[in-house]
Amino acid sequence: MRFDFNSRFVKQVSKLASGTALAQIINIVTLPLLTRLYSPSDFGVFAVFLASVAILTSISTLKYENSILDAGNNELAKKCTQLTAASCVLVLVPLIVVMSFLYKYNVNIFGLDFIMLLCVGLAIIATNIFTSLYYWCNRTEKYGYMTKGRIYAAVSAALVSISIGLSPIESVNGLVIGALVGMFCNALYLIIKVNFSIASLAQTSIKDLIYLSISLKRFPIYLVPSTLLDRVASQVHIFVFSNFFGNSVAGAMGVYNRVIGLPVSIIGNAIGDVFKREASELFRKEKSCRKLFIKTAITLFIIGLPITITLFFFAPTIFVFVLGNEWLQAGEIASFLAINFLFAFVVSPLAGLLYLKQNQKYDFAIQVLLITTLGSGMYFAVLRSSLEIALYSYALSFILKYVVQFFACYRLAK
Repeated sequence: MRFDFNSRFVKQVSKLASGTALAQIINIVTLPLLTRLYSPSDFGVFAVFLASVAILTSISTLKYENSILDAGNNELAKKCTQLTAASCVLVLVPLIVVMSFLYKYNVNIFGLDFIMLLCVGLAIIATNIFTSLYYWCNRTEKYGYMTKGRIYAAVSAALVSISIGLSPIESVNGLVIGALVGMFCNALYLIIKVNFSIASLAQTSIKDLIYLSISLKRFPIYLVPSTLLDRVASQVHIFVFSNFFGNSVAGAMGVYNRVIGLPVSIIGNAIGDVFKREASELFRKEKSCRKLFIKTAITLFIIGLPITITLFFFAPTIFVFVLGNEWLQAGEIASFLAINFLFAFVVSPLAGLLYLKQNQKYDFAIQVLLITTLGSGMYFAVLRSSLEIALYSYALSFILKYVVQFFACYRLAK
């Protein structure tokens, strides 16, 4: 079997990957400085913030962004873009109620006080705008816009986080503020570049969006529960570690996620974005994308295997050398979860097939399986007060999920 893709696919992936690589290089260069400016406990608070944002933004768009690629024409896709951006209202309203309660009674839930939830709410607004325009750019092949936005976000987030870290202000978590600034810079850049005219936006009324949301109800019905389960499963360990094993452990896990996310963001997501768009085009023409699926899987495996081997044998040494002695535990976690990285790197970009056509119900079933196995394992780990059991539960649950997900996607690719 030949491993070369058609030139169009390679060109699109290269454009996405090169821009994303530059954004991640900024993260790589600044991370050693940030780990010396902020303690593992600070990173633990930051990890809880990111976990909360990840969970809530998984439902804030109601998954209508997938309809942007699935739409039969650009006019309908533009309306789907508007619907995706506006959907956050349904999440923000109950969030405001919770924030009001926390403000009145000064309650702290899972490390989230009023100020932290306010930051989460702002992150939801920025993420909804960014996600809707990102998918529109993917549909219209504006890959330059997609990558430049990430670069500006990385630069602004790094500058703000470092500036606050160097300042005498101790009551502000600069990592959280920097992340927020980066999110809004990314969203603002896409707003300027996409430049939907005010006239075209005005042509779509609230009534039109409501009717459109009803006609596309399969996305929230199937994808919101499944994505929510997936995000809860992928982030629940942060809350467990933070509340039962300490913020330092949560911070180590958060830094592990940040470091391991670099190759996934640079290569995996770039290939996944283009793969999903190419697959959606083949599906619209009622053609099989299995050949594309197999080639993509093999390429991802070949790229991911050397990284996995390096993590397994050398992660603790690398983490201590680059980030400092405080981060040995993060390196040990990276070594322990090296095989999980390989599964995630190969399967996650291919899982986009579950969001196309009428495939959403399969994704929901897979996420139910994941949350059941992971939840049971984490519950047992808390009962035994065992971090080791928690890590084994996390590792085995996700490997099972990726195996099932891979074979489900392989079947759907036909």
